[in-house]
Amino acid sequence: DVLAALNSDASYMDIPVILITARASQEDRIQGLNMGADDYLAKPIVREELVLRIKNTLGRIEFNRNIAEKKQIKQTLAEAQKVYCDMLMEKRQVPQVMVADYYQAADAASGDWLGVYYHESENQLYVFLGDVTGHGTKSALLTLAAASALRGTATALEKHGLKADISKTIDIFAMSLNDAISLVGKKLDLMMSMVFLGIDLDTGLVEYRNAGHPQIYILGREKPRPILRGGPPLGYSVNSSFGRLSFQLSPNESLLLFTDGLLENSNPDGKTIKSRHLEKILIHSANPLQVKDALLAEIEKVWGSHPVEDDCSFMVVGWNPQK
Repeated sequence: DVLAALNSDASYMDIPVILITARASQEDRIQGLNMGADDYLAKPIVREELVLRIKNTLGRIEFNRNIAEKKQIKQTLAEAQKVYCDMLMEKRQVPQVMVADYYQAADAASGDWLGVYYHESENQLYVFLGDVTGHGTKSALLTLAAASALRGTATALEKHGLKADISKTIDIFAMSLNDAISLVGKKLDLMMSMVFLGIDLDTGLVEYRNAGHPQIYILGREKPRPILRGGPPLGYSVNSSFGRLSFQLSPNESLLLFTDGLLENSNPDGKTIKSRHLEKILIHSANPLQVKDALLAEIEKVWGSHPVEDDCSFMVVGWNPQK
């Protein structure tokens, strides 16, 4: 009756209960534990045993509580990441552009992050894809810092007049995110790789910045063209100089950006998606939706249902000036 009363009252449900009784049969023990007791101790009572049982019960409950709190923190971070990602991806449907993206986390909270920012008055599209060194709670915190810095920078540039010079603007984004990641990442002992793209949708001019990230691909030519200019990851130094390049995108060409999880995740036999095979897949189409479907088919073929060990994201951005 006492156990039933305690379990029915929310204010007492978290209080641990150890039954101390003269009823020592196995059936009595099982009945008491089934009713919600945390432990069962039959008389006669040995003082030292009682103290140990209390310590062990409290330690077990504290451990379970910590696990539950960590799960709740991860879930909260995952929800916050989704909100930020949705906010930064809300302008994917822009004139002359098609965007197809994919995101798969290895944990409830991810270290991958992607965003799209469209500045309508200048007809400029800014694309970002980043990957924290690791995954889990701390990595998710760093992606939130990146998302917050990006949105804050975009808001400030709009408020004070976003300059038409796309090269300077992409440099401002890179410096702003590097400052944020340097500050937060130092406390978490983490860094973040990222590729930054600024696309002039009137001319097809692309400004590219790389902070320790894998190559991107230009699709729609005779064969996929890899683009890679190395640079240190975000958070490595407040004075970092990132890899930079300007190039021309032709009508109906697309850009593929991805995190290293695409090439590093494997099936139980250790098989991965190889770069050379990835390039063969990319020959067939530059349409973002078709490229996404082809990549997902390859992921299913190679990884199957095996859980991923590293976060995996990719984004395909197509430019069609006649659209």
